[in-house]
Amino acid sequence: MIFGADKQQQMTLDEQGLTSLGAPVHEDIVDQERENIAETSARIRHSNRTFTLILFLLISISLLVVMFVGVSSYKSLVASRAENQQTRLITTLLATNVRMGDEANAVQVGKGPEGEALVLVERTSAGTYETRFYLYNGYIVQEYAVAGSNYQPGGATQLAQSKHFSFQLEGNLVKITTDSGTTQVALRSSQNASDVEGGA
Repeated sequence: MIFGADKQQQMTLDEQGLTSLGAPVHEDIVDQERENIAETSARIRHSNRTFTLILFLLISISLLVVMFVGVSSYKSLVASRAENQQTRLITTLLATNVRMGDEANAVQVGKGPEGEALVLVERTSAGTYETRFYLYNGYIVQEYAVAGSNYQPGGATQLAQSKHFSFQLEGNLVKITTDSGTTQVALRSSQNASDVEGGA
């Protein structure tokens, strides 16, 4: 009987020992799982942050590209409008000067350094003067000088860039052509289209 009691007690102790040994093993597994879950969550959060950062960079780059293209297009549009406005302005300026000099035989043909010059003769009590318009080094220039004097293109005023400048005097109608097109001015005074003497 004593032997049986000892054996039963030993079995009870063994069961208790297995239970006590099993508890730490179970807690280690739980802790390991928690660590794995925490690491997985950290990786997911890191991946999300990385994705968000990349997405933000892509959006920022796209916005910068759109802004750059927009600014470039706007600058090109402004430059084109300014150029068109300048070319229209020169024809308007020439036409206005011709109208202001609308006197008998005031519109003459001169000999500029690169072709014909549109000469507007002004006769005053102090003498006769000329306002000359002609092409020089890719610009339409204006020169005010004493009638018959030599042309001085280096001192002339540049009005606008133009590869072409010509004019025709048909009766009382003046046709002026530049890169921007042709404009016509009808004069009230009679013109004889005579050439004006002047050195180049």
